[in-house]
Amino acid sequence: MNRTNAILGLCFAFTPLAAGCVYSPVAMQPTQTVTIPVARAAVTEANVFGFPHAKAYRTEGTDARPVLVILGGAEGNDEAGKRFGPIFARLGYTAVSFPY
Repeated sequence: MNRTNAILGLCFAFTPLAAGCVYSPVAMQPTQTVTIPVARAAVTEANVFGFPHAKAYRTEGTDARPVLVILGGAEGNDEAGKRFGPIFARLGYTAVSFPY
């Protein structure tokens, strides 16, 4: 047996063992399914005073909501806020996007 075959044989012999340590199919199975109701309410977009290009997204209403901050800008624009702001607003958050 040459050295290459021996190395390949060892790699294939230990791969299932290593995979079993890292990935366990039992641990990856969901224990319960959670359905999150997403309201189709209108989302308002407002400028944040004092922060250029910053936007706040929320659905209509006067009830207090938790605030979620979206720090985007590595892509060079405010695409992350425009994309995810309305989604989080429909989930019940006030989403504030700060592109840097």
